[in-house]
Amino acid sequence: MIAADGQVHEYADRSEAIQGFDALLPQEVSSRNQVQTVFPQFCYYHEVICPSGVYRLEFFGPRMDERGYQVKEAA
Repeated sequence: MIAADGQVHEYADRSEAIQGFDALLPQEVSSRNQVQTVFPQFCYYHEVICPSGVYRLEFFGPRMDERGYQVKEAA
């Protein structure tokens, strides 16, 4: 879950994610003369372990149109 302020919250299962989503509130952001409402977002991904490290593939989220990205380097 990505809160309206950009903070990431991870949950172990679907029911926890839904409860977390319900607890997150939209925020109003003003830029110049405009006020925009920013809502929390669901982000669904899989982490893939490769010899070079751990990569995250997003299926729903702000980076879902990108290639997988590394989240941990190999030890």
